[in-house]
Amino acid sequence: MARIVMIGEVEDAAAWEGHFRSHRDLFSKIYSPIGMDVIHFTTTDDNRFVLHSEVSDVDAYFATLDSKEIEAAMAEDGVKRETVQVFVLEKELGF
Repeated sequence: MARIVMIGEVEDAAAWEGHFRSHRDLFSKIYSPIGMDVIHFTTTDDNRFVLHSEVSDVDAYFATLDSKEIEAAMAEDGVKRETVQVFVLEKELGF
């Protein structure tokens, strides 16, 4: 499983969270086939969000970001798409 982190800015973090949670069925439909069954997230007081998830197919995950459904969900949620950054965590430090 690949670990993915997404960060970005939103218009209003509290409103974003309410809208984000309302997309559970959409996320299940789109992300379950690529092994994602949970999204860990947080927001900040300065209207930023951070998501962490694990997927079995990184290319398929990136393809979902350009889907009409996800674009519409992000617009509804007040995501400032130009601020969104996605990282694949490829390295690990054990101790």
